[in-house]
Amino acid sequence: MIIDLAELLSRRNFTADFTVSFDRESLHIISEDYPIRKKKPFEFHLANEENRRLYIHAEGEMQVAIPCDRCLRKTNFPFSLVIDRTLYLSEGAVVIPEEERDTFAFLADGHSIDCDILVFDEILVNWPTKVLCRNDCKGLCPVCGRNLNDGDCGHDRFVPDPRMAGIQDLFKNFKEV
Repeated sequence: MIIDLAELLSRRNFTADFTVSFDRESLHIISEDYPIRKKKPFEFHLANEENRRLYIHAEGEMQVAIPCDRCLRKTNFPFSLVIDRTLYLSEGAVVIPEEERDTFAFLADGHSIDCDILVFDEILVNWPTKVLCRNDCKGLCPVCGRNLNDGDCGHDRFVPDPRMAGIQDLFKNFKEV
């Protein structure tokens, strides 16, 4: 959704509230699609302070299906997003320094805000580094690939500690028969 800033920029000390739905059904991040399972509308509050600053405050929630890092099972990961941005104004227009143009991609033409881009950027910043379907996830069998949360496959999964290889070689070389 696009929010037009014309009225907000033209009126000193003016505030406006908007309820905005996130239009996307999935998130496309680095050649992967992550479906959005649940989403609540975002509440946007915009304020023009003395025609010097434009404050943007938004809050919303959603759940995105992200694969577990151990077993690859889709897990609903909750995002509770709070967006706080300050834009500086000059003569009724948003001023963006040249070196920060990429940071303000959500400004469609300087007079409107693309809420989808603003929310998407916030999701990327808050993207988890590790997602587990549960804290005691057993992962996949390295031999057959079975999900070990569903049951044991019977394969030997012992992996010797590589830091102990030197000691193990000593025992093999000097083993008494």
